Amino acid sequence: MRFFALTTEFGSRHQIWCVDNLEAYRVGFDDPKAQRNCYLQLKGADGLADQFREAFPFWGEQSLEELELPPGSYYPRMARPFAIDPNSVFAFPQEGLYREQVASSIGQILSLLSQISDLCRVIEPVPENLGAYGHAIRECILIASMEVESHCKAVLRANGFEKSKLSTRDYHLVSTPMKLREYGLRFNRYPMLGSLAPFAGWEAEKPTQSLKFYNAYNLIKHDRENCFQEATLENAFEAVAACVILVVAQFGMVETFRMNRGLVDAVSFKNRPKWTTAQCYSSERSGAIPVQYSFEN
Repeated sequence: MRFFALTTEFGSRHQIWCVDNLEAYRVGFDDPKAQRNCYLQLKGADGLADQFREAFPFWGEQSLEELELPPGSYYPRMARPFAIDPNSVFAFPQEGLYREQVASSIGQILSLLSQISDLCRVIEPVPENLGAYGHAIRECILIASMEVESHCKAVLRANGFEKSKLSTRDYHLVSTPMKLREYGLRFNRYPMLGSLAPFAGWEAEKPTQSLKFYNAYNLIKHDRENCFQEATLENAFEAVAACVILVVAQFGMVETFRMNRGLVDAVSFKNRPKWTTAQCYSSERSGAIPVQYSFEN
């Protein structure tokens, strides 16, 4: 049994179809055979798109894209758009499932934003000042980076990835399915910073060194005396931005920003991931079924 998103020339929404042996039917109807244009007897397993075009020529140009997950399924703690509109804001199929975790995460982010605000009362965050460093900045980087670790661990464990001790190489595994490298975030009160993309250069070969703020975190955590100069304002902003991105990537835009006026005022997204229809979730079936993402290390 396979599932496809059917895009038609004259349709504004994707249709979700199931292909089972030599039958194709549109998902979401109790009796597709009794519905108009919701059932197709296939001639064979090959050339599906051509068979659809032949059966439904009045829909104009058509394309079929196989879904990564069956309708109603989702990866735990990974927000994605729904297949009917891949350009919609990211959502999580079981809204409210992680309500306590979301609330706790938002509380931590608001605390970090307060720290950033305090720092910027002393240091104007213009480019020439971003290399300034100090004890209060170090504390902000440490807390934000530990929060990043916590989020990565939570995503891995929610999807069945278990190891006695996780490393940055393990944390990097979440970057691809969550498309962390594609996020760009702005701090609304500090437009001079432009858009921050803390995960943009994250590489599997050098998972710690390629994540600039996290590399600084390791250095100032284990060797403050020799590496204190890495506790910069720039790294603090990058670490806090990473926290916000990870919460949105887990729980979606709506769930994260709902009823959080302080967060709405503080940050906005310049860039968001682009998702193919195949990668999106589909809500064309009742219920929501968690399917663990298969991480390969």
